[in-house]
Amino acid sequence: MTSFEWKTVEYQGEENSGRLLSKNNGWSLVVFPEFDEDMDRLVCYQNESVIYEMTLGAPNAGDLTQDGTAIIADWIKYGQRTNSEIHILDLPSRTSRSFNVEYSAPLVAITPDGSTFAITNYDGYVNIYDSTNFSLQTQHSAQFGDRLIPVTKSGENNRIYLRARDEPPLIEYSISLSGEIQSLSDNAERIRYIESFDLDNTTDWTIAVTELCQQYKESSAEYVQERVAEVFDDASLAHISDSERLKTIIEVLEQAREQFSEPHSKAVAAQLSDAHYRLGKEYRGQGQITEFFEHLEIAESYAEDVLPWFAGKKLLAKVNRRKARVYKQRGEIEAARRHINCIFKIEEKYDISLASDADERLRRELEN
Repeated sequence: MTSFEWKTVEYQGEENSGRLLSKNNGWSLVVFPEFDEDMDRLVCYQNESVIYEMTLGAPNAGDLTQDGTAIIADWIKYGQRTNSEIHILDLPSRTSRSFNVEYSAPLVAITPDGSTFAITNYDGYVNIYDSTNFSLQTQHSAQFGDRLIPVTKSGENNRIYLRARDEPPLIEYSISLSGEIQSLSDNAERIRYIESFDLDNTTDWTIAVTELCQQYKESSAEYVQERVAEVFDDASLAHISDSERLKTIIEVLEQAREQFSEPHSKAVAAQLSDAHYRLGKEYRGQGQITEFFEHLEIAESYAEDVLPWFAGKKLLAKVNRRKARVYKQRGEIEAARRHINCIFKIEEKYDISLASDADERLRRELEN
């Protein structure tokens, strides 16, 4: 499967612009959208001559071998049905075979000898089929994303290449026809290494965050930097309550935030907000109320930096919820009322739901 490009070709005596699905050794597959009312016309060329054509619903993926064996994935009507039709065309003999699959918007590739083809779709699997009888040979769990782009290469009949994207940086790896990983590109190796990190209560955050920052700095590719930011986005400070450990985590996160650009720095700011919130709770438990409020103020400031992400709104609600309850316990009703109302103001501003039943009860109690 290759990325779409548009090509002007002669069809039915006129010059028409169509989507080029695939080309190889003089063969080409061109789609003329909505050529037949609401149906697309797939036209197969050998050099400049039309040798085969089909009317299909949405033929949005295809591949070709050098000898003219083609595979077409007809998405039927994208967004309306989840099943698709797979067509195998023998262009020299002008014949076709078809079968249905329960995949939505699949991508396809066929090996150079035409014996095997791969289908990928949004379920996170790579399905490898025998072309002669359409039998499923193996299923591979996709790395680096849900719907990968399958690719085959000349002379390699026993391998399928899979790409997370069809533009630089190349995130590509190959599998055997039995589904085992055979090779990884340099960037695929890097992404795999980045995704091996989990930031949680079992992690030495100083070591992990330092290494992730190094990976972030070493790559100028947005895609790689996004993967680093996602590790922070998925991080969890749950079950971390030791004050000294939280201080260490805050220190290393502050260093990371200085190295990250927008919007990636928001993922780090979210963890900083949560870390200061948790440290404030610890100080509250120790009776250090001044330190409690100091850290919740910092937590609120970092949460505002995360906006307009939903995580920032949740963090702001959490901070204001905690402040409202502490102020109520201290008998400072006006301050408690102000902070509990902040949650409802955030809801109104962003048209989202954040308040719990307990928040509703506290709000009513403070208004009486």
